[in-house]
Amino acid sequence: MLGRPAEALAVLERALACFRAVGDLEAQRRVLARMARPYHNLNRDQDGIARLLAHLEGSEREAPTPGLVLVQAALAWHYHHTQQVQQHLVVAKRALEQARLFQDSTVLMQAQRVYGLALSSLGRREEALPIQEAQVRLSEAMGNLWTLSADLHNLAFTYLFLGAIEQSQTSEGRAIEVAEKLGDLWWVVTTVTGKGVIGIQAGDWIEASRDLERAVQLGRQVSDTMLASSPLPHPLFFLGLLALSEGKWEEASRQFEEVHARGWEGALYYLAERELAEGRPEAARALLLPVPDPVPERLGYPFSFLAWAEVELGHEAEAETLVEKRLKGMTILDENAWWFDPRLIEALVRTRQGRWAEAEALLEGAMAKYRAESFGYGEAKALYFYGRLHQEQGAPEQARQRWEAALVILHRLGERLYAEQVERRLSGLER
Repeated sequence: MLGRPAEALAVLERALACFRAVGDLEAQRRVLARMARPYHNLNRDQDGIARLLAHLEGSEREAPTPGLVLVQAALAWHYHHTQQVQQHLVVAKRALEQARLFQDSTVLMQAQRVYGLALSSLGRREEALPIQEAQVRLSEAMGNLWTLSADLHNLAFTYLFLGAIEQSQTSEGRAIEVAEKLGDLWWVVTTVTGKGVIGIQAGDWIEASRDLERAVQLGRQVSDTMLASSPLPHPLFFLGLLALSEGKWEEASRQFEEVHARGWEGALYYLAERELAEGRPEAARALLLPVPDPVPERLGYPFSFLAWAEVELGHEAEAETLVEKRLKGMTILDENAWWFDPRLIEALVRTRQGRWAEAEALLEGAMAKYRAESFGYGEAKALYFYGRLHQEQGAPEQARQRWEAALVILHRLGERLYAEQVERRLSGLER
């Protein structure tokens, strides 16, 4: 059933019915927990959450059992994939505490994995790192290839956001090797996509494009009965971001449109970044409105771009509301927060208000984060907005220094979206 989630779920449903018929409650719980992965691959995380919550609510008076721990770990995993980070942490922590009551390595492994993910997702990566490194050792000792590949993949991204690029690349490379040995094409697509994302952050966009293109080719081989169950949108989305940054507008639009058609409704909103960078806030706002309710589960919604549009249009109250209600507290799980730190827009709001010290502190925070993560493109975006702050302050030489530093990074990457705007602003300083 590797790479065929609909069939896997059907098999698990039959197994669940059999265990229910003989009254084996613990076996039922283990099957319910195993349903998490096919539910996720079918883009049905909310259905998985509802089913697991219903079971836990009916069992809340019971003493902990290994099966109940596995159900909680599966629920935490769904929360991870739906960006419900606080629920993820609460459930994962409880699962790990209860897992330690039993001498069962399989149960401990599942609970430890989701707890490490929760810590990493909340930015507590120094705490997550030893847990995830121990998790890899446990998976290796148990000889479970899928869990080993998943744990290496998770560890790779904790390394990545700690700025340990080489360790991240090594870990994800091992995850790919194990996935290929396992023969799970779906998971190969996921790990090869991960390698491409690491390449984007590391600044090797040529290699990142190769990896993402390979992931797309492999993704088209995955047999699925419904568009939403395909792994293809993930690499296509990141290829779209790269194409947008490299000035390949038609290619980016085509990729985002396919991502959207395959069930990731938030993809087209990311075209707004071009409109904003090129000084067309009305066009960006038209792309972004109305704000969807509920917000798309897979990609979220780029509230940073909407706030940017409102700032440029002079709608200060609307921008302030978005900053306070939507941008503060975003996590790295949001693609928009990784790709575009929301502090950049809060800094732009403060710049327009003449609150220079606050704007500078926000920009310094964003730059420090991007430097710690070795994410040059993020640093270049921060430098672009820093230059705008200096320009508003009437300090053209400081603005020039920021923009020239940004250009060094952007030219090295082969970037065109922000590079063209920086070049235009530098040219304006010379007149």
